[in-house]
Amino acid sequence: MHRHTRLILILSIIALLALGGLLWLLRYSAGLRGPAAVVPPPVADAAPQSQEAATAADAAARAAFTSPDGPQMPAAAPEPAVEPEPADSADWARALQFAFEQGVVVPGGLSQEGSDALLRAEDFAQRVAEAAAESARDPEAVDMTRLYRDAIERSLRESGSRARLAGLACGTQLCVGALVDGGADDYRAWSDLFGKQGTAPVYAMNVYDAADAAGVSALRFTFVVDPDFSGIVVDGG
Repeated sequence: MHRHTRLILILSIIALLALGGLLWLLRYSAGLRGPAAVVPPPVADAAPQSQEAATAADAAARAAFTSPDGPQMPAAAPEPAVEPEPADSADWARALQFAFEQGVVVPGGLSQEGSDALLRAEDFAQRVAEAAAESARDPEAVDMTRLYRDAIERSLRESGSRARLAGLACGTQLCVGALVDGGADDYRAWSDLFGKQGTAPVYAMNVYDAADAAGVSALRFTFVVDPDFSGIVVDGG
């Protein structure tokens, strides 16, 4: 074969091999470079905060990292609780008086004028009965009546008096009642002993020796059982 023709053939073969190699390289170059990077899609921004919320958040952030301007004023101390002054015991007791105690037990003690009016009343027996009905509705008054009834009857026995208890009613401040079937000496002996008993103390007392139309004598009495009213008040004195 002619030498010139042989050279052309060799060059053609080389060109074909080079072209084939280039095609092969282009086809498999992606695999040689590795997997393509995946770019995530863009994320939409969150809904914008309202102007008020943004302003509040900004103010809170500034307050957390900055000192307030000017000196801090101390918080006002709470005002101390004012305890009410204790009510006067005598005023408090007067507010709880029974009807038959009113005007007889007064500030300071047993009213001379009020107790005299009660003891000399023509309807005294009726008043004692009404007082007994009133006190029977109050447990404390019932206990007080029982205590002083026992003390009166005991002192009648111990004094040797012939008198007997005809009626008695007690509130929480005052007792009122009468002795009958005795003479002046019987009543005097009883009153002297009764006022000295410690189990049922008497803080102020007034008595009136009354006689009915038939001449039957009776000793009417009233006395204070509340130590807050331990005197005799002479009204108008």
